[in-house]
Amino acid sequence: MTHRTPALCVGLSLAACALAAPATASADEPARREVPDYDGRPEPRPDAIDALLWVPRVITSPLYALSEYVIRRPLGWLISELEGSGILEYLVGLFATGDPNVIVVPTAFFDFGFAPSAGLYGVWNQFLHPDNRASIQIATGGSDWLTLSVVDAVSLPDRMQLRLRFSGVKRPDQQIGGIGFDATQVPHARYGIERIEGTVQYRFRPTGGVEIDYEGGYRGVGYVDQGWGGEPSVGDLGRVLPGFDSGYSSVFVGTRMSFSSHRSCEARGESSSWDPATYPSATRAELPVGDCELDSGGVRLRLAASEHFGFGGLPRSAWLRWGAELRGATDFLGRGRVFSLTGRVALVHALTDGSIVPFTELPQLSDAMIGFQPGLGSGRSVGALTLAYVWPIWAFLDGSMHLAIGNAFAESFEDFDFERLRLSFGVQLAPRVEGEHFFELGVAFGTETFARGTSVTSVRFVIGGRNAL
Repeated sequence: MTHRTPALCVGLSLAACALAAPATASADEPARREVPDYDGRPEPRPDAIDALLWVPRVITSPLYALSEYVIRRPLGWLISELEGSGILEYLVGLFATGDPNVIVVPTAFFDFGFAPSAGLYGVWNQFLHPDNRASIQIATGGSDWLTLSVVDAVSLPDRMQLRLRFSGVKRPDQQIGGIGFDATQVPHARYGIERIEGTVQYRFRPTGGVEIDYEGGYRGVGYVDQGWGGEPSVGDLGRVLPGFDSGYSSVFVGTRMSFSSHRSCEARGESSSWDPATYPSATRAELPVGDCELDSGGVRLRLAASEHFGFGGLPRSAWLRWGAELRGATDFLGRGRVFSLTGRVALVHALTDGSIVPFTELPQLSDAMIGFQPGLGSGRSVGALTLAYVWPIWAFLDGSMHLAIGNAFAESFEDFDFERLRLSFGVQLAPRVEGEHFFELGVAFGTETFARGTSVTSVRFVIGGRNAL
């Protein structure tokens, strides 16, 4: 049988026409060889685990649709358009310093229920020495909302680091609910705070997966009896809070230890910032986004303790703060989709008779359960159990969702009862790395106790950029 070349081949090269015309097989033409098996591995076959995975895949499919079609693809399109228009280069040029070791970027942060802030964040690598790194953050939300944080970190031989930090803050929008498991039954009050703090920290990693910190420092705190945002002040409600009338000063010493079955964050140049004994009211306390030690599974134990000696407004006082965290994670779905279960406790104890523990030194519920706004609940002891799911969205951006159960209680959980537990749940977008980061977006909710029906009593919405210096 004779095949005719299509008329479209007219004017084309012989090679193109040969491709256009059907090939004729001849008796002596060798048979086509099969595609080589380059990796030398057999093709994977479905097994029992693959059959079971359809259940979590169906459950998490709304998250995939959200991250893929609402976030990732629009974000990719926006970044491509910005790159093509030259806007990114223009914005980078506004803050360029001419020195690649010096970085300055603007920040803006909004936490629903608190005053917004904007400022600048700067880093100077190799400051005065190749192994030294200095950073500074300045932010403001008005004449009565100012914050400054300065850090200098020196890398030492044998996996050691010396870190100096100074911070000061003045803001009018702090709030306090009740102290104990029934905190939301007490009317919220507002107050202003003025705080300065300086710390010296020594860190070393004796081996992979083990990190130990020692630190000491000074903290001075004053309170201002004033309302904010239409809500009454502490004095207007006649509240009696330990240390509020006098303020206080304290010196402290402490240690933190971390033991992980997975590789250290040092391998990716990242740092770990969890601190159950100091409580910076970080919004990401419950969401393990960017935990490089657990991004493919593993077990980690963290312990922390600090001893404080109060003076300057307080009678002679001393208290001990300590906490523990145990977390297990697995990436059984593959490709960075991590499930984790975390248990966390934090406690404070007066060390001498007559010691006053200032109310801002108590463990905060917001540090264990992110659905609660800072200050809405605190106690002599706080505990929470959190189930979280993290999935990758962009090259350096993760999504996460969590469900937590826990509450604040009296000393040593002496009034613990299952009916007095609360729930926290929410979703968040944040960079994959811990510590310093430039953007986060999240919404979370906190509920009443089981005894009161678990109705939502707290809404937490955060958006913007800030840095955990």
